[in-house]
Amino acid sequence: CGVRVCVCGILACVYCQDVQRSALKEALLPLLRRRGPDHVGEVTTPLGASPPLWLDLLGTLLHMRGGVTPQPLRNEKGDCFLWNGNVFGGGIDIRSDENDTVKVME
Repeated sequence: CGVRVCVCGILACVYCQDVQRSALKEALLPLLRRRGPDHVGEVTTPLGASPPLWLDLLGTLLHMRGGVTPQPLRNEKGDCFLWNGNVFGGGIDIRSDENDTVKVME
């Protein structure tokens, strides 16, 4: 069992067996690393279902500006944020030394 979504350096996977997770990561991680060579981060969270399910979020980072901000980014409430993009205008003021991901998460 499993559902996978992979787009532009972000992988979201719901799975029920560790074997599936290992096979998926083995196949996709080398490809994802090419998209974001500066950092690879992962968060795994149990979903509390029966049979047991897990949500695996993996983000690769291509550093563009500001400090390197490892992703997935988590806040003090445990919310998780994966961001692939840059903010260009649109009402969010981001200085050249700031990071887009941190500003959008705020």
